[in-house]
Amino acid sequence: MILFHGAEAHAGLYRLSQYVLERRRRPVLLLSLDAMPSLAIGDTPAGLQVADRFVNLSDIRSVCLDGIQTPPAPPGLDPHDQDYAATEGWATLIALFGYLSDTALVANVPRPRDVIESRFSLLAHLARQGLPVPRMLVTSHPPAARSLPDVTCRTVAPTAAPPRPMVYDDRLDAIRLAPVVFEEVPEGPTHQVTIVGPRIFNTGLPKSIARKARQALHSLGLLMASLTFVDGYVTDVQTHLTPALLDDPAILKAAAELLERPP
Repeated sequence: MILFHGAEAHAGLYRLSQYVLERRRRPVLLLSLDAMPSLAIGDTPAGLQVADRFVNLSDIRSVCLDGIQTPPAPPGLDPHDQDYAATEGWATLIALFGYLSDTALVANVPRPRDVIESRFSLLAHLARQGLPVPRMLVTSHPPAARSLPDVTCRTVAPTAAPPRPMVYDDRLDAIRLAPVVFEEVPEGPTHQVTIVGPRIFNTGLPKSIARKARQALHSLGLLMASLTFVDGYVTDVQTHLTPALLDDPAILKAAAELLERPP
C-alpha cells in the first residue's frame, strides 16, 4: 500500500496520487489533513484507524507527503486546548512517519529535522556535502557586518523576509542585542536539480554538481526533492515534488515507479 498524506489542495501531491491510482499497481491510501487518523502503536498489530477502516502499518510499503503539517484543531476549543491539539497532532505525525521509516520507503521526510528547519544549518550541511552556497555571516558585532561587500543581503529571521539591500546606517548597531544572520542573495541564471530515488533530472549544471546534489538530498533522508541554484549557488530546497516538476512526464513516471517498487 502507498500512503499519501497532506492537504487536498496541494496540487502536486494530488496529481501524483491520482496518477498512481490510475496505474493500479498498488493500493493507495490518501490521508487528508482535514481528518486526523487514530494511531495505535504498542497494540498487535500497530495501525491506523481511518474512519471505519483499520490499516495495518506493516501493509504500508511507501509514503509520500507534502511536509509534516499539523491538522486543523476542531472548532470551539479555547486557545489552550488548540495549542494542545496542535502539539499532539504534530507529535503523532512525527511518530507515525518515524515508525514507518523503519519498515517502508518514506520518500520525503527530512531527517534530522533540526538541520532542514534552520536556514543556516541547512546551508552548512549542504556546504559540507561539497555544494556551493551563498556567503552567510552570523554576528552581533557591527564592524563585522559592515565588513561585508555592498551586495544584496537579507536577514534570515524570519526566513520569509524578502531579500533587501544591506543598509549601513545606525540600525546596524542594534545587532549588538542579538546575533543576526546575513545571507548574500546571488543574481544570475537559475538551474534546478531534481532527484527521484537514484535518478537525477538536471537542467544544465555540471554532472559533478548534480551528483553532489543527489548525495546531499539523500543525506537528509529525501528521495523526492529538488535543489534550486542561482548563479551556481544553492538557494532553495524543495522537500517534495511541485506541480511544475510533475509536469515533466519523466519525473511523474519516475516518482510513481519509486513508490510502487520501494527497494
